[in-house]
Amino acid sequence: MEKKKVLKKEKSIQDQVLSEVKNNLIVLAVIYLVVGLVMVIAPASVSNIVCYIVALLLIALGVSGAVTYMRSVVRTPFINLTLFMSILFIIFGVYIYASPEVFASFVPLVIGIFLLLDSANKVQLAFNLKEYNYEDWWHTLIIAIIIFGFGVFLVANPFTMVTLFIRIMGIMLIVDGCSNLLTLYNYYKM
Repeated sequence: MEKKKVLKKEKSIQDQVLSEVKNNLIVLAVIYLVVGLVMVIAPASVSNIVCYIVALLLIALGVSGAVTYMRSVVRTPFINLTLFMSILFIIFGVYIYASPEVFASFVPLVIGIFLLLDSANKVQLAFNLKEYNYEDWWHTLIIAIIIFGFGVFLVANPFTMVTLFIRIMGIMLIVDGCSNLLTLYNYYKM
């Protein structure tokens, strides 16, 4: 009789845990679906929101450093550097807040410039290989041309790449949310 009570209690705990897991998965799936849809439908807005958050964090960090400077009794080189860095953080934060597209397009722009430089290096390598009578030198030249094309695209359209990346992340979240719901459906169908 005592063993039945223990088994019944264990079953009750197991059911409670499974119910919590189910509820968490449903909430997570819904959040993934909603955020994913927003990312697919309005990637520029998502990019701007991220930029605004970064800007506000930089401004808060700058203000915090400035307050630390004002409260310090001793003016050491480190505390003077803190004030200088705080002012830079505030200026950079205000700039990002005023023009989030510029900040959002900065990373693809840097990658594009790197790809352009790398492609120039590969073109030189291809012609060096040709000079040394390497038969497949043109493979390197084709790769250099492809990399050059990607680099030009990134430099010319950095914000487009940001929105494309956000859309891809949104699609991944939608797929993950649907997967969670399908897993729950299949589990409770058994």
